[in-house]
Amino acid sequence: MSAEADAEEISARLVCAHTPSVFRYADLPGDVDTSSAEYIDAGFKSPSDVAEGLDGSLFVADKAEFRISCLRPGSNEWAEVYSGDEGHNVTSISTDSRGRLAVVGAGRARVKVIDAATGVAVGSLHSEPLSCMSCVRWAADEKSVYVSDTYSRRVVQIYTDPKVPARYVNIGSFPRGVVEHPGTGELWICNNQDNILMRFDAEHNEVGTIARPDLYAPRAPAVCPMTGTVAVPGNGRDGRGKIHLYNANGTFRASLAGMLNTPWGCTFLSDGTLCVADSGNQSIAMIDVGLGMPPK
Repeated sequence: MSAEADAEEISARLVCAHTPSVFRYADLPGDVDTSSAEYIDAGFKSPSDVAEGLDGSLFVADKAEFRISCLRPGSNEWAEVYSGDEGHNVTSISTDSRGRLAVVGAGRARVKVIDAATGVAVGSLHSEPLSCMSCVRWAADEKSVYVSDTYSRRVVQIYTDPKVPARYVNIGSFPRGVVEHPGTGELWICNNQDNILMRFDAEHNEVGTIARPDLYAPRAPAVCPMTGTVAVPGNGRDGRGKIHLYNANGTFRASLAGMLNTPWGCTFLSDGTLCVADSGNQSIAMIDVGLGMPPK
């Protein structure tokens, strides 16, 4: 890292069943090439999303294995906590401060809610029609979830109170990810068909779009609770996996590329570490992107 560069140091730690390995990189902001990293097989086939539990447990949705696996604090062994029912896969997951784990998948008509500590189903959230749910994220107030329903070309806000009607955001294209920014109240939607990010206000009025030539097929995003930074996984135009980082106002901050191969979903852990479900590498990547530092 040059002395004059405003770069942040990054480290990436690949989670495996027994032996974690640590790699360090530099040169943020910009396009960070991490192609020298080695991946260690963690036993996943196609991890598609990740979430952190109240006790620091790490949950991984594996859409090829139709299951959710969990790594508890102090353990080296992954344990299955949920298996997709009726042949439905598990595409996306999201946890809240009450220990609830929201689960969606392709072909599933309901959002399943399970107890993250026990894996026991505690309820479901329903709205018609839902056909191909690709991403779920709890709303900031945790009274509802946002679901990107790809085939219906809209995002649905479903409330935990069944008396409150669902709200819909029609985008006219294929949404593959959604997240509500807790700082601004804006809704960020990943338009997978047009390769853009769409931003909506609290009333679901569109307030802007973000398009970059080096981000293709954006997917399930996440917001860092410490800084408000938004992480958007996808692919670059060159075919490499890539993650873009944006400030809360939508300005570009940095990109991570090289070691990733079809990153699908991500979350920020309580310490600010970016955790990525890298489907193509069948692994989970832990990336310290230096988000304790103020945005540039």
